[in-house]
Amino acid sequence: MAKRKAASMFERMEELNRGFLLDASSAHAAAALQASAKLAAAPPAPSAPAPAPPGAVIRPLRLDAQEAARRHERRARFQEELAVGARAAGVGQRETLVQARRAGAAAEGRSTALEREFLRLTALPALEDVRPPGLLAESLALVKARWVQDHDYAYACAQLKSIRQDLTVQHVTSPLAVGVYETHARVALEAGDWAEFRQCHAGLLRLWADGADEVVPGSADEFEAYGVLLAAAGGAASRQASALGAELRGAAARCAARGTGPGPMLRHALASVAAHRAGNWREAARLAAAAPRMASYCLDLLRPGLRDHAFAAILSAYATEVELGTLAPWLGFATLKAAARWLRGQGAVVTRGCLDVRASRQGVRARRAAPECNGREGA
Repeated sequence: MAKRKAASMFERMEELNRGFLLDASSAHAAAALQASAKLAAAPPAPSAPAPAPPGAVIRPLRLDAQEAARRHERRARFQEELAVGARAAGVGQRETLVQARRAGAAAEGRSTALEREFLRLTALPALEDVRPPGLLAESLALVKARWVQDHDYAYACAQLKSIRQDLTVQHVTSPLAVGVYETHARVALEAGDWAEFRQCHAGLLRLWADGADEVVPGSADEFEAYGVLLAAAGGAASRQASALGAELRGAAARCAARGTGPGPMLRHALASVAAHRAGNWREAARLAAAAPRMASYCLDLLRPGLRDHAFAAILSAYATEVELGTLAPWLGFATLKAAARWLRGQGAVVTRGCLDVRASRQGVRARRAAPECNGREGA
């Protein structure tokens, strides 16, 4: 009985499988028929071009006078159409300085704006955006007057950079260019913007190489001195020595090229550097008191290290008291109040307008030992 039930079950399963296979084969056949119908209805693919005969050669178009004239006429027609479209859109084609030079015309700006914001160039400057040298001289006078009146360094720096840019794109290396770079360098020196000063100093070196210093007496000597002082004050000891050596060699070569020796400002700078490097703080203080023009701004960068050396020498040389009136010039301070404030910051004891040497020695030792003690306690 059980065998009959199993046989009937297998027979039903076989019938189901045969029906499934028949349905699948009919669906596959229908899909195949549809694909063949689409293929028959599609347009025939383009046949590949027939290969050229073995002897055929494709020759380039001959460019004779007639063909050249036709191309020139077509190019001019296209340019005219572009110009008409630009005028219709309110955009004009502006002539640049480079185009003016190529055409042999005067490559001078046509702008009438006395002041202009400084923007870095992203395209060739147009004549309408650049001020001519005559107007730039008036702009320089305006910036000088505003600097004396307002002392606004951001305004002065931006305007002077825009003037320098207009001079550069017009290839101007006249005394006007020297005056602009000198003015910007002095303003940056007074504001303590050493990066901008170095850019102006490098620009002056290029102008001097073109002989521009011949019409501005004394400027080369002044800025050679500033360059030497800044080289002596910058960076670590090894980098400082390398920069100072390079600056001294460059200054000597430029003096030889001009056929002149070091001027008074350069000699003062060389003596100041020698006094600072030798630790001769009294001579350095004497030279700082007699610093010409704006050299004192550069000497301020040399004073901190020499001031520490001078203070240590004073504590070693004196036994009891030293008046602040004597110490202030040695330490490079213009007022007694500033000298007393700095001395107290070092741990010194100042009473009744005098430095108490014995108490200051103990105070300095205690101040120097305090960080070490704090470090041991924290450990």
